Amino acid sequence: MQPRRLPIEALFKAKSEKRTRKLKVPTDMNLSLQWAEKGSYRLEHIMRFLDRWLDPWTPARTEAHDPRILMLDVAGSHWGDEVVEFGWGRGYFVLYHYGCTTGVAQVNDTDLHGQFEKVYTELEQTSFNEVQHLRPGCINRSPQDVIDDVAGTWAALDHTQAVAGHKRTGLSCALDGSEDYLITRE
Repeated sequence: MQPRRLPIEALFKAKSEKRTRKLKVPTDMNLSLQWAEKGSYRLEHIMRFLDRWLDPWTPARTEAHDPRILMLDVAGSHWGDEVVEFGWGRGYFVLYHYGCTTGVAQVNDTDLHGQFEKVYTELEQTSFNEVQHLRPGCINRSPQDVIDDVAGTWAALDHTQAVAGHKRTGLSCALDGSEDYLITRE
């Protein structure tokens, strides 16, 4: 029921926007790019991601009684009043997965990232093998190669598996016990 494709973002380690400025992303998907000097997300990056991709709280969503849940793990970049208040302003309840629960209950990890990693790794390995034939000993990949493989992988995934993951992890099963049989995760 998602009105648009799910977003994905790539963050590159860089000292300036120069490394990412000329990268081309497909126009038919919600792929965004950021850079960070240390190569990891900080609060400022998460805030830009949320601003870019969280649907606004519109009168139509109010009328439709359409609040949403934004589930995050407790990474330092996700944590804080600024994230919660921003989510609330867009009609999202921010909920956190605590202490070692991400791999068990964060549906992106349990039902989407694993498949993403598998497909992406295969594309990356194919690229490494091809480069070896042309330039033995070279395993360099350009940032554009990475973006192309991220985009290809994201487009190829069956995102409905993530939806089903909410049942498999027990996050959205009926409270009367009628869907308990769908819970298949530890």
